[in-house]
Amino acid sequence: MKKANRDAEAGNKQPLYCAIIGDVVRSRQVSDRAAVQGKLKAALDHVNQKYAENIASRFIITLGDEFQGLLKPSDQCYNIIIDIVEALEPVRIRFGIGYGAVHTAINEVALGMDGPAFHSARRALEDARKLREHAVVFSGTLKDPELLALNTVFTLLAQVRNLWTDQQKKVAKLSRSGLTQEEIAKRLGVKQPNVSQLYTKGRIEQVLKAEKNLESLLRYFLDLEQSNPL
Repeated sequence: MKKANRDAEAGNKQPLYCAIIGDVVRSRQVSDRAAVQGKLKAALDHVNQKYAENIASRFIITLGDEFQGLLKPSDQCYNIIIDIVEALEPVRIRFGIGYGAVHTAINEVALGMDGPAFHSARRALEDARKLREHAVVFSGTLKDPELLALNTVFTLLAQVRNLWTDQQKKVAKLSRSGLTQEEIAKRLGVKQPNVSQLYTKGRIEQVLKAEKNLESLLRYFLDLEQSNPL
């Protein structure tokens, strides 16, 4: 009987999603908002194509400089965010990620839907706004220690990025794509020791390792949540 009850609960379980809502930091101070919106649209189009297997409802600009998308539970949350961030730099973006159910039909684009995933993402974005610069906040159905672990890593990675120079950001982006320091130096037109210095001062190697660890945490926590009935 207990097994039958568990099977019934599992059968009634709602699928969970990751809603991501983002907006431009201090958008009213951006000198050419039309150009930024054009870059944002291009970045979202790229993400929608690159991560199509992970996306439940495509990313779209909603109001002004705000945008949102809906993902299947995925360890690609951070990679998607970083792709958008790097496409918009030097303009800074903040994000709220909400993990939970969606109570309406899943649309082709992320508009006209409602449910805990979007409510949590909105709360997370409001918390991200309090940090004033680029920030990422995760909220939703995970247990408090799991949320604490994820948000600690998200916050530290965001704060390091806020301290990086433009050159350090370029080096991190090229390194993330798999280039060696020698190849990065050629791409940037500088000597390899200059790249090595940027690596060291920006703690880039440690940041890239932390990003991989964050992927592992997301994969573990989201898979764990999906495997347990609500």
